[in-house]
Amino acid sequence: MPRKNRGIKEGCPAPSNLAEEIALLEEKAGQETQRIYQNLSPWQKVLVARHPNRPQRKII
Repeated sequence: MPRKNRGIKEGCPAPSNLAEEIALLEEKAGQETQRIYQNLSPWQKVLVARHPNRPQRKII
């Protein structure tokens, strides 16, 4: 991704499938976040639960 950012910053035209690429990156980020939170030790779970910027439950 850094190479693409460099290209955008230098004024190169954005790829035509930018929306697809953003959606793919967001999906990968979500999967990685889920993987990280699934593998926490008990103490790490306590630390996350006490952190002021902890993940919050979505209220629908």
